[in-house]
Amino acid sequence: MSLIKYGSVGFVQWDGRENEEINFRPLFTGKLPTELGIRVVMSVKSKVKLNFFGVLQKVLMPYTKGFQGGVLAPKLQKILTLSEFKAEASFDKHDYKDMIYDEITNRGGTYQNDIEGTPVINAERKVFFDAVRDDVVRNFWLGDIDKLHTTAGTYPDGTTFAIGDPDKYYNQQDGVIAKLMNDSSTTAVPGTDNKVLKIVMPTTLVADSAETTMNTMFRKAPKVLTRLRDKGALRFYATSGFMENYEDTLRAGDLESSRTAKIDGISRFTFNGITILPLDIDGYLAADFPAAFPKEFCILTVPENLCLVLNSNSKFSETRFWFNPDENENRQRTQFEFGADYILPELVVISYKA
Repeated sequence: MSLIKYGSVGFVQWDGRENEEINFRPLFTGKLPTELGIRVVMSVKSKVKLNFFGVLQKVLMPYTKGFQGGVLAPKLQKILTLSEFKAEASFDKHDYKDMIYDEITNRGGTYQNDIEGTPVINAERKVFFDAVRDDVVRNFWLGDIDKLHTTAGTYPDGTTFAIGDPDKYYNQQDGVIAKLMNDSSTTAVPGTDNKVLKIVMPTTLVADSAETTMNTMFRKAPKVLTRLRDKGALRFYATSGFMENYEDTLRAGDLESSRTAKIDGISRFTFNGITILPLDIDGYLAADFPAAFPKEFCILTVPENLCLVLNSNSKFSETRFWFNPDENENRQRTQFEFGADYILPELVVISYKA
């Protein structure tokens, strides 16, 4: 970390490994894996290759003299590409003048608006990084390089956009859902055609639709995936409307307590022994996506099959907080790279409305 002072003005800057260890690792090694079980890979370059051995089957043969040999286990490789992102914010003392007095408003002189060294800066940094984390999660699920604006508005830098313009909030890269939708098929044979199996969700969620859909997803899923249920490795990820439909089914029939489990201290619904976790994307789907875009999703997978890749310690990556005396405001900036993808198509099934 670099702390540089000009007179009474200062800025704090983290580069390389410090940026990763101080700012990013605490954000993503807690939030995502603990609550959602997602694989997080850090300290990578702009691309990362993940290598796997496939399943080796039918190796036992009757004994005969000599070496019978056989094929090697198939080798699988997934390449994840990272994209560059930047977040910036600014604020001044007047944002707090009615709430905080001793630490800020009593500081006189030319740099009275500089809040470096006060408790307020810690709160501002928390708000800033919470927003960064939430936007990473939003893009992790909903990033879409073809995404267009559905309403007109203005970006933080003052640039305006119109309906139909490329949506910079989403289109830097494809997220997990866009990739699953692009790679899915109702006739997929996962593991042989590199396609993800898709189960078509009812256009309207009527009574028991969610339960029926999850049952179909599990029954038609590749055996290499379903056999992991007994190890407690499977998870459903679903939108709120889908989960509420399932909750209505439970209340109308079995006791809810028989279909819930404690995950990290939080009571979660389960289906067929599989925990259901919220996608938490419903607000974005309603506000930012066209009416024709599906509003309900359900994904069955092994959590580690979903991957977030971060690079926050490269020469490009940096986090800086500083006071700008020209504009008399405190500023924040962080820039880093990240990518999102699923790994193996045979370990995921997706369902959404046609």
